[in-house]
Amino acid sequence: MAALASHEPELFSHFSGDSWPSTSLPAFELIAAARRAHGARVAEDVDYHLRLAFFRDSVDLSIRAGLERALEAAAGTNAALDADEVLAIWDSEPVRADVLDDYRHSKDLPMQGSPQIFWPDGSTTHNPGMTDHEWVRGIPRIRSTDSDAPARLLMQKLGS
Repeated sequence: MAALASHEPELFSHFSGDSWPSTSLPAFELIAAARRAHGARVAEDVDYHLRLAFFRDSVDLSIRAGLERALEAAAGTNAALDADEVLAIWDSEPVRADVLDDYRHSKDLPMQGSPQIFWPDGSTTHNPGMTDHEWVRGIPRIRSTDSDAPARLLMQKLGS
C-alpha cells in the first residue's frame, strides 16, 4: 500500500479508520464463483475489477454491495460474464472451499508480493513493469511503470 500510495496519492484516500474493509474473503469467494461459472479467464477479469474497485475507487469489498459494484463493472467489459449466475453460485455453492484449496496450493510458492506472475516453466516475475524504483526509508518509490511488460515477458516465454 505504501508503494502504491506514494505513486498514486489518491489511492486509499476515501477509506477512513472505521470504513476499512474487515476482510477480503468475500472478494476471493466471488473470484472462485466466477471461475466455477465461466472459467479462469473470466475469473481473472473479475479479479482485475475487484482490485480496481478496492485500490482505485476505495470500494468496501467485504460487503455485498461493493462486490456487486465490481462485478457489474467486470460484466460491462466482458460479454461472457453473467453477473447473476456468478452471484447465484457465490450465494449457494461452497466457494470458500475453493479459496482455501487455492491457499493450500499457493502457500509454499516463493511469493514476493503482488502482482507476481508464476510461469509454466516454474520461474516467477515479481512486479513486471514496475522495476524502476528506489527505496526511500524502507518504502519503494516507483519512478516509472511499463504496462506492456507482462505481455512482452509472455511473448519471450513463448519464444515469439
